[in-house]
Amino acid sequence: MDVAVKVLVLSGNQVLLVLDEAKPEIYKLKGWGLPGGVQKSNEAIEETALREVKEETGLVISLDTRVAHEVIGFDGKSKVVYLVGYPKGGVLKENTKWVPKHVFYDFRLAKEYCPEGIYLSHKSAARELFNKLQQIEEESKPCFRRITPEEIDFVVEKNKSVYFFFGGRCYVGNVREKRGEYWFKGKHKSEIIEIRVKPEDLFCKEK
Repeated sequence: MDVAVKVLVLSGNQVLLVLDEAKPEIYKLKGWGLPGGVQKSNEAIEETALREVKEETGLVISLDTRVAHEVIGFDGKSKVVYLVGYPKGGVLKENTKWVPKHVFYDFRLAKEYCPEGIYLSHKSAARELFNKLQQIEEESKPCFRRITPEEIDFVVEKNKSVYFFFGGRCYVGNVREKRGEYWFKGKHKSEIIEIRVKPEDLFCKEK
């Protein structure tokens, strides 16, 4: 199967596009799209992405390995892999431009920034990648909840840290005094809990 790669290069809310004029005598196309190209034999897809972005834009990038999007060709014999990258060096070449990511959602804005047009396949793939990145960001946000002392299984204080066991999970944190009250704030992965405690509870005490 023939494999090509396209890279959504992001810098803040900006996306890097290249003006594609490849073989206009054959494809009769000229428009803006994501940098990328065809994978060479014995080349990893990540190597293809780094090489093509450097060749087409002049930038050295790092890839975000958390997200990818694949599109199978109509013939079933080819596919395009869309990846995400971030610039870390290099000098931009001509026929490249940074555009706000909103151009992938707003037709009028796309015409304003790219009068030659943006390839539809690149638009839909970019939106898929944006959605995946947003989902990862939302899942990584701390989930805060406040619980009652009755919900705690047991408490351990060790090495200046406090361990609360609650709901089959261990929350590690510390206790601080706020306006005469003692509050424990602990974390388990991305979830944060907060509970008001009594100083005498902060020992190896099982309920």
